[in-house]
Amino acid sequence: MDKWENFKFSTALGSSAVTYLYGGESGVLGVLLALVIFDCVTGLLAAGAEGKKGTGTGLKSKIGLIGISRKAFIFAMVAVTHLVDGVLGDSHLFRDAAAYFYMANKLLSIVENGGRLGAPVPSIIRQAVEILKSKSGEKEGDWENADKEKGNAQGIDVSHYQGNIDWKAVKAEGISFAFIKASQGQRYVDPTFTTNAKGARAVGVLLGAYHFLDATSVDAAKAEARHFAEVLEQVGGAKGLDLPAVMDYENNPGNLSKTVDRFEFRVDVKKNPACE
Repeated sequence: MDKWENFKFSTALGSSAVTYLYGGESGVLGVLLALVIFDCVTGLLAAGAEGKKGTGTGLKSKIGLIGISRKAFIFAMVAVTHLVDGVLGDSHLFRDAAAYFYMANKLLSIVENGGRLGAPVPSIIRQAVEILKSKSGEKEGDWENADKEKGNAQGIDVSHYQGNIDWKAVKAEGISFAFIKASQGQRYVDPTFTTNAKGARAVGVLLGAYHFLDATSVDAAKAEARHFAEVLEQVGGAKGLDLPAVMDYENNPGNLSKTVDRFEFRVDVKKNPACE
């Protein structure tokens, strides 16, 4: 079999696999693929910019591999929902709902990448995110209302991405506590940290703070813990908070032990006079 025959066979096999797993070509899937690519590109640009500024880890092959794995998982889940559609005879109902869900997720990620780059993002994009969420069948408000009916305390986490926050309105919505982003990496300080802390305190919202972890080694984690403790001095130290200071392991690019990092943070807080 010559190269041309191999090419035709591979193309036919790939087309058959796409048709079986995704139901053939689709405008919805095409847009999802484009958003995944845009998210990847803008994420790389943002990571590179933060690396040069010293506010992030920069471009790391391990972090990139994790990101690629997550994107592969997206298309695996879309394929699974299409197969479920086939069993239930619902055409592309679940497949498209899953695609809309991930489209909203990727669009929001692109907006956040723009914020990391300092690029302005039109408000209409956020409206598009909400529309895609509604098309996916996600009703976040229903979950919030269910929690309120059970009497559970309601809280939020915020950072500079939320812009200027009306804390009186937040309190009026029944929010009783807030975790506010203080820092990230070994140098970055969230520019809205002290403003948000003052705003939350002024209306009686219980105050907590978090540090976004970028560390890929134990030594780097120790340095980040020290940086976090220093930033907390701006609001009276860790003991000036109503809630515990916490580390955000949302990414955890170094796959570090949470127990070790929490220990290191407690040690650094105890060593810091402002936190006594």
